[in-house]
Amino acid sequence: MKVLVSACLMGQKVRWNGAHKKSQSLESWALSNGIELIPVCPEDELFGTPRAPIRLTHIENETRAVMKGKNVL
Repeated sequence: MKVLVSACLMGQKVRWNGAHKKSQSLESWALSNGIELIPVCPEDELFGTPRAPIRLTHIENETRAVMKGKNVL
């Protein structure tokens, strides 16, 4: 079985600040259960890394994702 998983959990440096969040326990669990983990990161494909932080706001039923003063949603 193949399962998509966030690339940062697989040790790829694709977080907004150029870091990762490698999870050895996730990799061990997948290996022991015969699961192939497929790393994906659409955010890295869209914005690249490192990038400026994105601030999420919700005002009057409108959600905005603001990066460098622009709504990127």
